[in-house]
Amino acid sequence: MFNRSRRNLARWFTLSMGSILVIFAAVVYYQEVEDELEVVDRLLYKKTRAIAANIDYRYEQGQQRIDLDNVPWLGNSPLPVDTELVYARWYNSQKQIVRFFGAPPPPQLTSEVGFHTLKDTDDLAAQTRFQPWLRQVTLAVEKNGTVIGYLQIATSLAAAQNSLSQLRLFLALAVPITIFIIALAGWFLGGLAMQPIRQAYFQLQRFTADASHELRTPLAAILSNAQVGLLSADPAGQRLRLEKIVEVAKSMSNLVSNLLLLARQQGTIAPE
Repeated sequence: MFNRSRRNLARWFTLSMGSILVIFAAVVYYQEVEDELEVVDRLLYKKTRAIAANIDYRYEQGQQRIDLDNVPWLGNSPLPVDTELVYARWYNSQKQIVRFFGAPPPPQLTSEVGFHTLKDTDDLAAQTRFQPWLRQVTLAVEKNGTVIGYLQIATSLAAAQNSLSQLRLFLALAVPITIFIIALAGWFLGGLAMQPIRQAYFQLQRFTADASHELRTPLAAILSNAQVGLLSADPAGQRLRLEKIVEVAKSMSNLVSNLLLLARQQGTIAPE
């Protein structure tokens, strides 16, 4: 009985704490994904600002002129040594490709403005020799309140994926081990919680056994004296038997009073 109760306590403790641990691990992983994407997005936004700042835009003879020769990744200047971009693309205001670096782009811009994660793009992976997952940003470049074109760049998420893979491996090992430790702790704490109940149960058993043993003797004396008194025809003998019964009954009453006092001290019976 006690072992079953202990197992139930340990099971519910492990289930509750394990659920909290799994939820916490999921929150940590989700937050890490958000942090990794935020780092990549800051890098992409910084690159787009650097590229857009070098675009030479001017009006000549009533027509707009956009010079990309001095633009990093899109111009004639050498590529930066520490480049992290997979591709860079410049679309005009009509969303048609004008110049690009990296994998050949579609002739018409189809992506919406903003940040996007490109995954499971096998063709793109074959063309760029990078991981299939890319982080891409498409921004509208404005001059004097007019959209002069669209800049699109992308970088690989390989480093972020490797970092998240290591985190997943750590969580996959740490969570089961921690749950196992929680189960052991639950079993130990369940044993500690059951000790007062076990002691109270054993005290109750001892109390019951002692009360049964102590009450058996006076009850037997009362019964035997009553039976002899019924069979005796001598009034004096009957009186003697009745006095014996009264004496044994008083002794039994004192014994019951002592047992009640003992029970109240052990906390099993509330005082009247």
